[in-house]
Amino acid sequence: MHLLIAIVTFAAAATTGAVDSKTAVEALTGQEWQKLAMITAVHSVRDKKAGLAMRVLEADGSSSVAENPVSLFVVATNDGTSDVDEHIWMLPAGVAKVIRVSACRCGVEIAADVEGEPSEPGAPGRISRSTIRACFRDNHGRMGTKLTVEMMGSVAAR
Repeated sequence: MHLLIAIVTFAAAATTGAVDSKTAVEALTGQEWQKLAMITAVHSVRDKKAGLAMRVLEADGSSSVAENPVSLFVVATNDGTSDVDEHIWMLPAGVAKVIRVSACRCGVEIAADVEGEPSEPGAPGRISRSTIRACFRDNHGRMGTKLTVEMMGSVAAR
């Protein structure tokens, strides 16, 4: 959890520096930062009415996990400057591939290809298109600290 907070904080800090400045930055070391190299994609959506920025981070673990190797993290931030409210969650299941991320009433929806159980040992599982709804907002649109994840319908992927 601290890793993703550091990523978001570092990214925000990196974009606020002066254009003319030059700063030497040491390489990150230690076991805590090894997972940073696994981040392969970032999807960003905004809900202007609610004042929320939402990001879905993909971390590719295909070198060590064969089935649904892409771990997903949801990062939600309000637009406040003095009262920043930010939460980061790791979804409980991975996917094979993220297709699309969009805002929804309760948070974000992620359309993804998901690999099912193989029909026989050693065989690849059937890929299906699913929608994952990650909800962190209450009925009034306020951001909460808990994430509810719902896997919605699946159809055979093409």
